[in-house]
Amino acid sequence: MGKIIRVVIANSDHSFVDKLVTSLQSQLNIQVVGTAFDGPGATEICADTLPDVALLSLHLPGVDGIKAAKSILDTNAQTEILIVASHQINSVDEYALQALKMGAKGYLPLSASPGVVAQAIQQVFEGGVYLPAELASLMLSEFDRLP
Repeated sequence: MGKIIRVVIANSDHSFVDKLVTSLQSQLNIQVVGTAFDGPGATEICADTLPDVALLSLHLPGVDGIKAAKSILDTNAQTEILIVASHQINSVDEYALQALKMGAKGYLPLSASPGVVAQAIQQVFEGGVYLPAELASLMLSEFDRLP
């Protein structure tokens, strides 16, 4: 077994966080080291725990996920950021582009199964990028429009 991946989860939906914590804790190589329900809390818990991966909701109360991610990366550039969008991915939206430009290594829909979330955590921890196929396809189609 490889290194234990230390994860922080930040989402305003307490039920979602509880379910995800339970699911991820069943993974042998993932340890949830903290949870937060708003942007300032996410920044604080990440500064305290220095996680390997921070799973941040795009729309956090207080400070949105993109600003929280920037603050987290300013404190610890080693933390990999996975953004969770609460909306369906059906177009290349400005939030996805901002998150990736800012340094996020992945972008997931809220509807992603716990298994997919665990896979995304593993992938970004290992230095990769995680984008759902539908978002990757949409982003590639945008390149077709470039001169």
